[in-house]
Amino acid sequence: MVLAWTGLPQLLVIPLVPWLMRMFDARWLIAAGFALFALSNFMNVTISLDVAADQLLLPNIVRAVGQALVLAPLTAALRRPRRGRGQEFGLGADQCHAQPGRRPSASPCSRRS
Repeated sequence: MVLAWTGLPQLLVIPLVPWLMRMFDARWLIAAGFALFALSNFMNVTISLDVAADQLLLPNIVRAVGQALVLAPLTAALRRPRRGRGQEFGLGADQCHAQPGRRPSASPCSRRS
């Protein structure tokens, strides 16, 4: 039952993330999510063998909200096309840049399969 409090808040927060992404930059949402995740870890600093499941409720809820704020904007940011770079996507787009001494038609991104 302890882990249910990690999934249920995400079901409530994830539908709100696209609305938040229209209001704020995705990088700010990712930073807020990591901050909430760090806060939940600091809430667990005093854990000992005497901790019961009900004492983990609040840190798990904070962690779940932070995780929802990180994963959805991060996925959207990595899938967004870069400006001024054609049809390239995300972090793996560096392999598509034209290399010196190479014809543009020989670029790995110019071939269509």
